[in-house]
Amino acid sequence: MEYKKALSKAMYLCSRKEYCVTEIFDKLCSWKVSEGKIEKIIKYLIKEQFIDEKRYVKHFVHDKIWLNKWGKRKVEFALKIKKVDPGITTTILDLIDTEKYYNLILNELEKKTGNIKSKSKINLKAKLFNFGANRGYENDYLYRAIDELVNVKE
Repeated sequence: MEYKKALSKAMYLCSRKEYCVTEIFDKLCSWKVSEGKIEKIIKYLIKEQFIDEKRYVKHFVHDKIWLNKWGKRKVEFALKIKKVDPGITTTILDLIDTEKYYNLILNELEKKTGNIKSKSKINLKAKLFNFGANRGYENDYLYRAIDELVNVKE
């Protein structure tokens, strides 16, 4: 694909949705754009603020935590796969309101508690912990929330 057409297509994509550098790089590769042109296009997109990693991470974190109910660890891992700068990821994750985040975890575990048919307290705690760990919630929040839920249930 020629440079101008690839650039135009990439600009259109970036104007419609947030993308990180890796996603645009993959798109350009799939369009069979040469390495030199890819580098030039990405530099242009960053310079003209079509791609902004910090803005991308901010939106990604918001969507995955508050809409998809993912935990910080799962979000961090997903961004690591996308090769986003870990410094930006850490900065944005640190801005999350801990009390709201803990309440999110508590609510998700509470919903799950209703679906678990367990007679023993230990089995219930184990199932809740596995559920929370798969969502990417941190262990300290999980232990605290599980203890709070199981003790309330008694």
